[in-house]
Amino acid sequence: MSPDQQAVIFDWNGTLLADTMLCLHATNKSLALFGAAPVSLETYRRECRVPLDAMYASLGCEAAALKKRRHELMATWSAFYDCRVHRARLRRGAKDTLCHLKERGHKVAILSNHVVDEIVKRTTQHAIAHHFDDILANAPHELSSIMEKQSKGDRLQAFIDDHAIKKAIVVGDTVEEVEIAHAHGYLGVALADGVCSLPRLRAAKPDFMIRSLTEMPTIVEKVFGVRAR
Repeated sequence: MSPDQQAVIFDWNGTLLADTMLCLHATNKSLALFGAAPVSLETYRRECRVPLDAMYASLGCEAAALKKRRHELMATWSAFYDCRVHRARLRRGAKDTLCHLKERGHKVAILSNHVVDEIVKRTTQHAIAHHFDDILANAPHELSSIMEKQSKGDRLQAFIDDHAIKKAIVVGDTVEEVEIAHAHGYLGVALADGVCSLPRLRAAKPDFMIRSLTEMPTIVEKVFGVRAR
């Protein structure tokens, strides 16, 4: 199996980009639209999930109001987030891990519920855009779809099929990435200290549980094999 038949797929928000607190504050801004109280980081990590309707309902928003004001909610979240995200840093070890993967010749992609154009801006800002073979995310008009459904799994499978990938690792800070990886027959790596609590991540039974992306090169070599020198 050649290295380019092996892929590492990263979530973006909270995984490569250290924007968990910004996402929390944007969510609290959206909750205010419905008269719901702001939540703590602990509560956010316990309840954060997609579809987002389920999360907002668990945080005190009425289902009928969510359905009626879905676009307003997403616009409020995005307006707060988009004007501040340029301050967010990459998570520790992100650049070194991406360089390691590129040097080994593996395929690398971002799999996200966020918007492609916005991810492109940030990967360019942080000088990592050249590391990715694709960005599997939403077009602007698709963003509100994550209120009702999940779509990341289909995008992952399309990437796998397009590049004839034989073995893949999916890395993310939520249960969603682990579940998607396992549903498609791949390995899931759960990254702590993002938007999902440790108990929830562990309950998803990831193949690897890590606290830093600095651990990824070792996992890559374990899963894909140490390249001959």
